[in-house]
Amino acid sequence: MEDIKVRIGIGCQDTVKAKTFASMLGLMLVSGKDISGYFMRQGGDIVSARTYCVREALEKKDTHIFFIDSDMEFPCDTLKRLLAHDKDIITVEYSRRRLPPVSVTTPLEEKSETELYKARVIGAGCLLIKLSVFEKIAKPWFNFGRNSIGEIVMGEDTWFANSARDAGYDVWIDPTIKVGHVGEFVYQM
Repeated sequence: MEDIKVRIGIGCQDTVKAKTFASMLGLMLVSGKDISGYFMRQGGDIVSARTYCVREALEKKDTHIFFIDSDMEFPCDTLKRLLAHDKDIITVEYSRRRLPPVSVTTPLEEKSETELYKARVIGAGCLLIKLSVFEKIAKPWFNFGRNSIGEIVMGEDTWFANSARDAGYDVWIDPTIKVGHVGEFVYQM
């Protein structure tokens, strides 16, 4: 088996949350030699940011890209656990930033609390992909699905999942890794 070289890809509108930074430090300490580096693309266009990170990882001849959004909190062994499954595409469950909590994922098959299951809709906030996948998926790899009047009806992460399934890949979820989506509240009297 070839050496694993994971490039972390971070899409960021302005800043990385402190809890995300702490999670990434822990991940880097635990993952050690599996991480070859990272790319961070700042700006409001997540589609371009994700595409840029993939192109750069391909150029560097990495084996995987691990997308971490700038507002995620995750255990330090997340990457090790995802790599251990040896899946082409694998992510985790996490909530949208709203109350009550609502998952960003939708199962393709029966959902499990303890075993991997296939997903129809995913979030890319904590997503591991083997870079060989991008050789078989048509471009654009990431895009927004829009309706006839231009409204976004599908996120770039679900666009990717649909394209991957169309190319014959399964998209997996590990429900055992507990991940937080960091948000903000306004406290008033």
